[in-house]
Amino acid sequence: MSKTRMNSGDSEQLRSVDAALLAMQSAGVPLPAGGSVRLSAAVSRRDAVVLRDIVRDVRPRASMEVGLGYGVSAMFIIDGLRQVGGVRHHVIDPYQGRDWWSGGLFTLQRLGLQPWFCLYEQSTSEAVSDMVARGVRVQFAFIDGSHSFQNVLLDIVAVDRVLDDGGVVVLDDCDFHSVLMAVRFLERNGPYVPVSSGMGWKTRTRFRERWTDGLQSLGRSLRKGRWPSRTTIGAPSLRVFRKESGSWRNSMTFTRF
Repeated sequence: MSKTRMNSGDSEQLRSVDAALLAMQSAGVPLPAGGSVRLSAAVSRRDAVVLRDIVRDVRPRASMEVGLGYGVSAMFIIDGLRQVGGVRHHVIDPYQGRDWWSGGLFTLQRLGLQPWFCLYEQSTSEAVSDMVARGVRVQFAFIDGSHSFQNVLLDIVAVDRVLDDGGVVVLDDCDFHSVLMAVRFLERNGPYVPVSSGMGWKTRTRFRERWTDGLQSLGRSLRKGRWPSRTTIGAPSLRVFRKESGSWRNSMTFTRF
């Protein structure tokens, strides 16, 4: 049985998603059971704004996201979606209740965003199979789930099943070596082209910001007692791709690091 939640009910209206993020950063993420938890493991405000700008430019009718967490990226994506007349944001997070105490779901509910989102508390493959069965198609996707190479790759392949030709997919945490490996695989084998330069919302990731992201990645690695691959130093956290008509390569190739 599907574990999809279509949300409705009373909401606590906040002035804007920007104000909500500031409140979460200062006071923590409110939880449905009461109390709050410190905001962590969320996209930066800069990247959240970039995601909203991309949605405004792509103008999708429907979008999807792998990994809800505390809901920061979702609320900015939905904010952009509703501004361009989009109707639904499909969010996949099998661990929303277990690992995040339903904080992301509660955040979206408090913002009054219930009419625009649908939560699937299933694995990506199971959720996408449900979407395919119901004829769901999307024009924008954001992948920020598990960061192991195999799981990122599985998320990419699953999202490809419902992403329209001409649609855009954004991957987060590409300064992680494992995620970057999956990105390289996508570039070499999938019908996708990078669109990381040349448009207004993409120029936000300037060299100084890439270098800052690289230093943050280096700091994370050193705290874990390991030295990262040099391919991640200075790499932008977000990578953007547009899907072209065509198919995946029959003979898959990998990039050596």
